[in-house]
Amino acid sequence: MARRALAYIQAVAEQGSIKNAAEQLFISSSALSKYIQKVEKEIGTPLFNRYGNRFVLSYAGERYLAWAEQMNALEEMMRQEMRDLADHRRGKIRIGSQSFVSGLFTDRILPAFYRQYPQVCVSLSEDVFPDMVDKLKRFQVDAVISARRIPDAEGQYRSIQLCRSQSVLIVPENWPLLGQCVRREGFEYPWLDLNACRGQRWISLHTGEECRSLTEQILVKLPGEARIVAEFRTTQTALDAVAAGIGILFGADAMLDTNTRHYSKLKLVSFGEQPRYREISLIYHRDLYLSSPLQHLFSLCREQFAREPL
Repeated sequence: MARRALAYIQAVAEQGSIKNAAEQLFISSSALSKYIQKVEKEIGTPLFNRYGNRFVLSYAGERYLAWAEQMNALEEMMRQEMRDLADHRRGKIRIGSQSFVSGLFTDRILPAFYRQYPQVCVSLSEDVFPDMVDKLKRFQVDAVISARRIPDAEGQYRSIQLCRSQSVLIVPENWPLLGQCVRREGFEYPWLDLNACRGQRWISLHTGEECRSLTEQILVKLPGEARIVAEFRTTQTALDAVAAGIGILFGADAMLDTNTRHYSKLKLVSFGEQPRYREISLIYHRDLYLSSPLQHLFSLCREQFAREPL
């Protein structure tokens, strides 16, 4: 679909009016109305429900726009690939990630990448897991870095394992309960019985991240005054709150391993009957064109994540 045609339908959907959309697009109302009718005739179903002068997307209209956006995204991927073939040292790489990887990107990966590809733009989009998956499915990012698996019954995606991360409690260095921690076989960090955490103040990420649901599972097993006192969207803000003594955080050791320059005074504590591990992976669409810059960035991710002491 031509970008202009998609813009016409999106404008009507956003404005809810042919007149207002036409003014926004700098075309006549009659021309825009005829165009909408032409498309509806071609696909055989209305794109909009009409309520007087009010235009509201029908379900068919919603699906039409969703497909059109994907088609335009695929066309952009094709054009990007052609540009890369013409000049491997220009372009943009779009990576979606959970926010805990930001420190590793800014401190190590990007400086090394720009030494070889100084004119390639790397766009790092930090999102909660559901938003990351949505962007990957819509081809709005080239790849995502995640500690959670993406459902893939049809085998649409490829995965590169970067490292293994262990579930831990993240606490301030002066946390009183550190004195109750013991060494326990099979656990990498000092171990604490979670029953000792009754009455603790907890920090969590917003709903949508796995550590939020696991925090809630832990609190159900801790009767008393244990509760979430603060919640944040990004890992960095949550770690800042732990460092400030606001509360403790359930998370993964990779949260600190990828941000050691910023949070070296925080401590990690093991818990549970057995260690709980998650694989951090780089995930991309199986049909993604792996340009030279993209391959180099993937290689740096494998190298730098592997260096982390997990």
